[in-house]
Amino acid sequence: MKHIIYILTLFTLLTLPAAAQKKKQETPTIDAQTYIDKYMFEKAEEVLEKEIKNLKRRRKPTQSQETKLEEIDRLRSIMSATERVTFIDSMVVSKKDFFKHIALGDECGRIIQAQTFFDNQNDTTGAMIYKPEIGERIWLAKGDESGNLKLHYSDCEDSEWNIHKQISELDSDSIQNYPYVMADGITLYYAAQGEESIGGYDIFVTRYDSDENKYLQPENLGMPFNSPANDYMFAIDEFNALGWFVSDRNQPEGKVCIYVFIPNNVRKQYDTRLYTEEEMGRLALIHSIAETWGDQTYVNEAKERLNTVRSSWNSDKKTTMFQFIINDHLTYYNPTDFKSDTAKKLINEWIHANKQNISLTRSLDVLRETYGKSDAKQKAKMAPHIMKDETELEKNEAYLNDLTKRIRNAEIEALNK
Repeated sequence: MKHIIYILTLFTLLTLPAAAQKKKQETPTIDAQTYIDKYMFEKAEEVLEKEIKNLKRRRKPTQSQETKLEEIDRLRSIMSATERVTFIDSMVVSKKDFFKHIALGDECGRIIQAQTFFDNQNDTTGAMIYKPEIGERIWLAKGDESGNLKLHYSDCEDSEWNIHKQISELDSDSIQNYPYVMADGITLYYAAQGEESIGGYDIFVTRYDSDENKYLQPENLGMPFNSPANDYMFAIDEFNALGWFVSDRNQPEGKVCIYVFIPNNVRKQYDTRLYTEEEMGRLALIHSIAETWGDQTYVNEAKERLNTVRSSWNSDKKTTMFQFIINDHLTYYNPTDFKSDTAKKLINEWIHANKQNISLTRSLDVLRETYGKSDAKQKAKMAPHIMKDETELEKNEAYLNDLTKRIRNAEIEALNK
């Protein structure tokens, strides 16, 4: 019996190293690119340096590995300037209609597919359009001669969108889509895929210089908004102090994640001295939105604003150009809704008058507020300007009311025929 136990023990001792070695061989290895995509740069460098050493021993080229080492240096530099942003929500949705889940406030305009806006079912490019709440200009992506999407703008004349003009100041070699313009009318965010991208689509910002009549050199937003994955839509709702952006990082095919954040009035960066490279990588990739939280009251207030916007938001309403009430049961949202030719002609005048009415009202509100805080001398100077604007507003309101009645009567007459 002792001999049998001895033989079994010896067999176990002899076979254990082989079994352990087999298990070690079966452990899957992680390539350098996987580590790079996860911002685990030290591990990626270890893998690449081993590969370079082995390749040199076999006298084979190492250019690919050396290029990746250079890419790590570039990403490290970008990551060191990661913006400190507080993210309050995220949700995974289908990529094909993600824009329907971005609950922007009514003042922010709307994001629409070009296919829907122009009623062109043959458009399968995925081109997007941004249309502000007020104004007769849209920003859109449109294919060039090679079929690559480029950003354009177009103005509305006689209920038709005129020739689309390309924004030539943007990188001519990149693919561009997903425009969004701030309320100032000059700050343009968009996504582009090109040499200046970290990977795939990246989000860029540019501003229109009215003195030079051109857009300025675009800037890459950097991390955490951009990553080696595709980062698409970026929009800021100034009225509700909420920001939205879309990315397919860590998502399966056909899915994207919509992140909601609190926009910074002034850009803030993480102090890299307080974080390890691994911690900075998690923040740059938005590994967990909870890791970005600081003051819980600040976060809770933003969440309340988000819930308010979502509860009052109607995605169908975002496909409208305006809201014109015909009667208690009928409201129009587009010039093509009208049956009356007279109403179709007058509606552009109504849009312009309504826009002017809003502008005058806002201007007067500012003047009146300033007037209330001014001394007697300043009030004396401001009074004539306020009276002049009040008179102009009164005339414009009367004109707008007359137009409204004429359009409504013409349409009702057409409907009753």
